[in-house]
Formats: sequence, structure tokens, C-alpha cells
Amino acid sequence: MLKISLSTLASVLTCLAIAQSGDLWYHNIDSNNVALGGYDLVSYFSEEGPLSGQENLSAEYNGITYLFSSRDNLNLFIGAPKNYL
Repeated sequence: MLKISLSTLASVLTCLAIAQSGDLWYHNIDSNNVALGGYDLVSYFSEEGPLSGQENLSAEYNGITYLFSSRDNLNLFIGAPKNYL
């Protein structure tokens, strides 16, 4: 029979909880499921630098909402989201 101490069990459960919440941290998602604090992901790859996105210019990818500062950036993301993620 395998014996696990209470402190070992607590450590394992803590690690699992951190791993579950870690995915949100990795994608930088807020409580509304919006990524990057609402900044335009595509704009990080431009000379303009990071720009705030607009709620009316959004796309969802893998259950995460991304906002964009322009229709062009939205279309670039929709055409090849993995290039920007």
C-alpha cells in the first residue's frame, strides 16, 4: 500500500492548482477571456509598437478573445493566427 503524507498531498494539490491557473498566465488572459490586456497582438510586430485594441475589432481563437487596433491587423491575424501567437 502506498502511503502519502499529508504535506506531500498538499504539495501535489498546490502544484496542480498552479498548473491549472498557469495556462491563463501564459496566455495573459483577463477574467473576461481577453488576451494581452486588450492590446493588439499584431501591433507588437509593427514599427508602431503595441497599440490598444478595440472591442468592435475582435477575433476569438482557441477560446481566447483578441482585440485589434485596425481592420488590417484583424485580417492579418485571422489569416495566420499562429504567426502572431
